[in-house]
Order: sequence, then structure tokens, then C-alpha cells
Amino acid sequence: MLEYLRTHTKTVVWTVVLSFALWGAFSVSSSLQEKGRYAGEVFGKTVSFQEFNQFYRGAQIFSFGEDMTKDPDVLRQMTWQNLIYSKEAKRKNFKVTDDETRQELIRLLANQGFPQADPKAYKQWVVKTLQMEPAAFENQLREVIRVQKLLRGIAQIPLEEPKDDEIRQFHTLENSRIALEGVVFPTVKEAEEFSVKASTPDGWKIETAALGDKILSMPEAPLAETADALRLETADALELQKLPEGAISQPVALGGKIVIFRVTSKKDASTAEFSADEKKVLSEKVMERKKRLYFMSWHMRLMKEAGLKDYTSESEA
Repeated sequence: MLEYLRTHTKTVVWTVVLSFALWGAFSVSSSLQEKGRYAGEVFGKTVSFQEFNQFYRGAQIFSFGEDMTKDPDVLRQMTWQNLIYSKEAKRKNFKVTDDETRQELIRLLANQGFPQADPKAYKQWVVKTLQMEPAAFENQLREVIRVQKLLRGIAQIPLEEPKDDEIRQFHTLENSRIALEGVVFPTVKEAEEFSVKASTPDGWKIETAALGDKILSMPEAPLAETADALRLETADALELQKLPEGAISQPVALGGKIVIFRVTSKKDASTAEFSADEKKVLSEKVMERKKRLYFMSWHMRLMKEAGLKDYTSESEA
């Protein structure tokens, strides 16, 4: 795909998967009146099946062999994500000129073994390989470029340089390890009532025995990976790491729900001082993490604002 998207494909894909799994930013409508007439709604406006299918095909073409897009459900989610990105780029007035589209097309054709523009060979390649007409392919390529501009704008937003406390926290996140179990509740009151009953190892075992697959289980991993997977705030993740093995946490807000965690195993990071070179490397890594978290936060806000109603989830695209 285009350079930014090619570099960040997995981040974007898993961000949207978490959007579906934890935050419910995308809703499935059971409206019989709208279902069958439209693919869904985005930003309060209906999306036709024609437009949805164009972006669905685009997600297939520009995935460049990503295994995750072989999953129809993930591909559907990526389609909505890219469609929302495109509409946001238009709302932000990102323009794509004919020359930009032509230059990207030349680059793409060169990668496919067409060093010089050959209209006949190009049309044959598009029709035979992609099973599309050139105009439809170029329109989709234009939207890819538009989305690229939007994402580059997000990536270039300046962020504050890491402070010493952030560097130390990052070291803890990267070098500590933790394994967790968690139980999800709709309210703080229910979580607190559970925590009283489950405050001992035997109490936890008794209270969770009948919950089955309702228990979150996070295998031992670096604290940073666990925090990212659960979308935990850094402060909450660090508080979990302070707990001894077997202890349970205070109620933690997570994706509109309340979770009580139990630490099943842990390993703390070294507390040694950093050399100048180590601090420099850590500072660079902190900045990369800040950029990633900023992108994920922006993505989640956009998905919530889009208010997607997906009428395609029970049908084939």
C-alpha cells in the first residue's frame, strides 16, 4: 500500500479490532426498515451498498497480502474503518489532484513490472488481475491517497518530549511482566461487592467458578503489551504491577465497564540507574509509544463520532 499505511497496517487493523471488541463504537442495527436498503450509516448519513462494496474491494486490493484480511469479519471492519477515514479526510478538506493520483499510479505500476506507462498493458492488468475497470481502480486509489494524507497529518502532530518520570515509567512497562485474570461488571457497586467476597485466593476461586468464559485471562507478558491489549491507562497498569501475586485490584474503568483484576504472576523491572546512552534509547522509544497511543486515541474518538451502524454484519459483502 502507500508508505504510511504499509508501515502501520497491523496497528490500524488491531486498533479497529479493539474498537469492536471493547468500546462498541461500531453498532449492529436490527432495524428491518433500513437493513437491506443500505450497508449502514456513518456520521448520521446512509452508506449505499455500492459505496461499501467499493471500499470492501479496496481493502482487498491494498492489503498487500496481510493474512488478517483473509478473515471476512476483519475485512469488513477494515472496510468501515477505511470508509470512515476517507469521509473524515473529506470533512477536513484533504484534496487529491489528478497529478498525485497519476504519480502514485506510475509508482504502483512500476512495482508491478511496468516501468513505463502503457495504457493497453495497464488496462489489461487492472481488468484481468484486479477484475475492475481502470476508472474504478483509480477512484479507489485516489481515496487511498486521501486517507494517507489524513494519517500523515495525525502522525506529524508535535508531542511533548518525554520527561524523566515518563522514561522511568516506560522502563517499568517494558521490563516488568504480569499475568492477569479479570472479571467485568457493568457498575462500580457490583465490582466492589464482588471484590469483598473474592478478596482471598479461596474467595476468588469460589466467586469465579461459575463464570466460565466471562473471565478475562491475560497470559504473562510485558506490562506494556498487556496495557496496550486491554487499553489500560498507564497509571492503572503501573498500579497493577505494584500488587503482589494473588492480590486483586481496586475497580478499574475499562471500555465503559468496570473490571476487577487478580495478579496471577509477575516479575518486576530492574531499578538500576540508566546510562546516558540507555536514557537516549528509552526516550526515543517513549516518543514512539506516545505517537502510537495518540493515534489509537484519535482513532477511537473518530470511531465514536462516526457512530457507525453496520447493517452488513450478518450478510456477505
